[in-house]
Parts: sequence; structure tokens; C-alpha cells
Amino acid sequence: MPTQFWIEEILQNAQAAAAADGVESVVAGYDFVVVHVKAAASWDGTINFEADVAGWVVIQGEKVSDSTLVTTATGTTLDAVYRFDVTGLKRFRARVSGRAVGNVTVTARRQVA
Repeated sequence: MPTQFWIEEILQNAQAAAAADGVESVVAGYDFVVVHVKAAASWDGTINFEADVAGWVVIQGEKVSDSTLVTTATGTTLDAVYRFDVTGLKRFRARVSGRAVGNVTVTARRQVA
């Protein structure tokens, strides 16, 4: 069990320039994952937020800046932070799809409330 308030940063997609599944982060025993998505000005693609209990499924989170509920992040430029409740889940990932041009970096932090 992680120590309370313990945070670990995981690079999900390091300058992804093609479709990629991202790093599968073990989140069992954690409460939240906070994700920062930073895309190049030329980025054109979609980040799909997914979690696993017994197979990968879409997970809904919240865009921190305006509390919008999301399951994906997309756009020609992205620089946003998202928060996901991962209580009871096994793994989390940010999968890149629909990428045509540009690079994106996705960094995740998992923590106990």
C-alpha cells in the first residue's frame, strides 16, 4: 500500500509521433491519477484515457481548468491537466490514436488522497 500523499510521476507517451498504447501504469492502491497533456503546435490526434480491471475500458475524468468531464483529449494544440478517480482499478493508460502530424507528451502522476 502506498504511503499517504505519496506521488509518482510516469511518462505515458514520450513525444509520441504515432499511434501508441502508452505506458500501462499500475494504479491498484491509489486514489487518483493526474495527467498533463502537452502537444506541439502542429499536433493532430486524440488521447484516449483508459483503465483496466479485467480488460481496457474508457475512463471518464475531469479537465482541471474548467471541470469539463472528458474521456479523450483532442485538438490542434493541447496543454491541459486532467484528473481521474482510479479507486479500485488495476491499471491506467493514455493511448494515442488518430495521429496524423506533430508530437505530444503525456505525463501522469498517481497518488493517494
